[in-house]
Amino acid sequence: MALRNSLQKQADALTLPELEAARKRTSAESTGFAYPPAAPVFYVKFGNQSKSLTNMEARTQEFVYTALKDLPDVYAPRVPRIFRVVEGRYLAYVIMELVHEPTLLELSETRSWEEQQPYLKQIARAIDVLLTIPVVGDVPGPCGGGVIQHPLFRDGQAPAIFPSTAALQGHINAINSHRNAASSQITLESCLHVVYSDCFPGNFVLPPDGSLWILDFGHAGLLPLSFQAYALSYPFPRSRAVARAIGGYMTTVLPRGNLELMRRAHDRFSQYMFGFGLKEGEMFHGDDGSEEEEEEGGEEEENKGK
Repeated sequence: MALRNSLQKQADALTLPELEAARKRTSAESTGFAYPPAAPVFYVKFGNQSKSLTNMEARTQEFVYTALKDLPDVYAPRVPRIFRVVEGRYLAYVIMELVHEPTLLELSETRSWEEQQPYLKQIARAIDVLLTIPVVGDVPGPCGGGVIQHPLFRDGQAPAIFPSTAALQGHINAINSHRNAASSQITLESCLHVVYSDCFPGNFVLPPDGSLWILDFGHAGLLPLSFQAYALSYPFPRSRAVARAIGGYMTTVLPRGNLELMRRAHDRFSQYMFGFGLKEGEMFHGDDGSEEEEEEGGEEEENKGK
């Protein structure tokens, strides 16, 4: 507890200029950095997209972190605690607990596919646990609302914010029925679950003590169960083998009745222009402006205590 309080005080003392300076030292592909550089105690994630998307991810991560503390399940994964979110004009910086142990990606460099199977079974049990977290409401997407990030959609991002599961279902069916009014219709489950849809091996940390940490919640959200089934059956290309192995080890019975139609919708999302079938005002465009404008035009800091 004393260590947590000390870290919270250190996080509270960080300023936006300090975080901006550290970000500028990262590569163009980076989405975060350990801080302070000499003796890091935090991981600071800023993403490489918009402030609103980073905030959506942070809300979901914090929701899962809090929910897991109340679960007695021995297979429950651990999630880094968020100490604070610092907002600039166009970027948000999520200051969180730093986890030093190796990821599955790093372990795979020295272990055969067969030797990785116990890790994959452990991750499968953890995703089973995430699916048991109680979710209230029917607004699909990040906790608190927002745009869905999931492999179903073109570039992994929904073209709009859907206010209900019915609206999400309607959009998928509309895409599938374009030029084919007799196309079959999907029926999504009414209950939402914590769906983890990016099984990239770098997202899972596996310390020697047998615990498991999940690091990235950009493609996690509160979604119908069919979305978990789809993410494991038709995952992002970089995680195809890992995702399908995890799906084979899970004990949750995932619905498969919508998979064919969801796959068809994915193909349509990929073929059509982003936002096809939506009115201009309905499409999600992220934040206006850019980080370059932020640096030239001055920065506005809004700190959110966590």
